[in-house]
Amino acid sequence: REHAPQIIKIAGVGAVIAKSFARIFYRNAINIGLLLLECDTDGIDAGDELEVDVREGVIKNLTKNTEIKFKPLPEVMIKLQQDGGLIEHIKKHGDFHISGACYPEGHPSCDTLVEDVLNLKKKVDAGADHLISQLFFDNQYFYEFLEKARLAGISVPIEAGIMPVVNKAQIERMVTTCGASLPPKFVKMMTRFENSPEALRDAGIAYAIDQIIDLMTHGVDGIHLYTMNQPAVAERICDAIGNIRNA
Repeated sequence: REHAPQIIKIAGVGAVIAKSFARIFYRNAINIGLLLLECDTDGIDAGDELEVDVREGVIKNLTKNTEIKFKPLPEVMIKLQQDGGLIEHIKKHGDFHISGACYPEGHPSCDTLVEDVLNLKKKVDAGADHLISQLFFDNQYFYEFLEKARLAGISVPIEAGIMPVVNKAQIERMVTTCGASLPPKFVKMMTRFENSPEALRDAGIAYAIDQIIDLMTHGVDGIHLYTMNQPAVAERICDAIGNIRNA
């Protein structure tokens, strides 16, 4: 989903004109500065030369000497497109610290991790100066991702995203969304304690602490806890690793 508009922009396409767009594609395209226009395209044929006035909402078909109306774009969308995208726009108009997302096992819509890392490099080159990873349950995936990111020239800090298990349904929903793998040790833990919410909660926190200690031992740039509005979980983890953090 994120990569389709990027590929179109890399190909040198200045604008995409269609009767409608999927909302996720539309959002992602605007974020990277790819111009999208919704209008009646029945009067446009392949090879027609078009001239677009985004403020007036007019597409001139110079080949057929016709005009097509569309809803003029808001000024903020025009500026995003002119500046090259959301990150570039923010960097240009303010002194902001910009964090971006990354996927240790690759974005679900990307074919390979290498392809995803190369797209991540574009995000960093655009101005992201800090990255936070999606959740993962096998640290080895994070270490392999980190190695590829550094080889690709990504030198900004990368925080590891850790989600403690507090209930089985929640973790299954999140895994379905982001595509994180569940290692055998993790699956066995969930299966063993799935009928005891208190035990699963304690085991999940212990698993997260084990992950965090291993990451800190390897010199991770930081830890981002996905606690899903449960501050008591964050407090227990912080208390457990307090001395390690200060070592």
